[in-house]
Formats: sequence, C-alpha cells, structure tokens
Amino acid sequence: MPSAFRHMLAALALLALVACQPTPSGGPSVATTSQLPQMPPGSYMETIQKRGFLKAGMRQDVLLYGYLDPVTNKWDGFDVAIAREITKAIFGDPNKMEMIRITSAQRIPFLQEDQVDIVVATMTIN
Repeated sequence: MPSAFRHMLAALALLALVACQPTPSGGPSVATTSQLPQMPPGSYMETIQKRGFLKAGMRQDVLLYGYLDPVTNKWDGFDVAIAREITKAIFGDPNKMEMIRITSAQRIPFLQEDQVDIVVATMTIN
C-alpha cells in the first residue's frame, strides 16, 4: 500500500476513533494525558504515539490557513489548528507536535518518504 495512502487512512481512522468515543455524559471525548486512546497494535498510529510526538507537514505561506505570524513568530491558521486537534487526540496535549515547513510540491513526497506523519495543508484535486 503506498505510504501516502497509509498515512491518509491512519489520520481518518484516528479522527473516527476520536469522534466516536463516548464520555460518561454520552457526548464526544478528547484524550487526556492520563488516559490516551489505545491504538491498534502494530499500527502506524501506535508508532506515532510511542515516538511521543506527531510530525505534521504544513505550509507556512498561506494566510489564515498556515503561516508564521510575524508579530508572535508562531505558526497560526486553520491548518495549524486542525493539526493541534489531531495531536491532542493522540496525546492529550496539542503541543506534542513537530511542525515541519513544506511547500506544495513537497506534500506528497514528504508523506511517501516518511518525513512527516501527516500533511495538513490546502490541497485541491485537478
């Protein structure tokens, strides 16, 4: 199975896992540091969790989606917020993420070469 497809399936499986976890009140839950979701043994998601951080590829040049804020010198935008939520679902902490700057041309190759776990960046289908 191509690496990019495997990564996409892992991300979708994680989102489904997080969305379907009930809480005592019956609503959705988010992982906490004391009780992380159990990833299937041998899965790529388990590999990420054991490593201790998520490698997220993001563009840094798309205002409001993924950009380096010149005032705070921190990553900001919609794509960054999505990556933080995925990280929080895996680890219970949105900061357990290494943000890796990528260009449009690097999105798929970085996934195929395992340089990133996920790419959270604007993408279209041609």
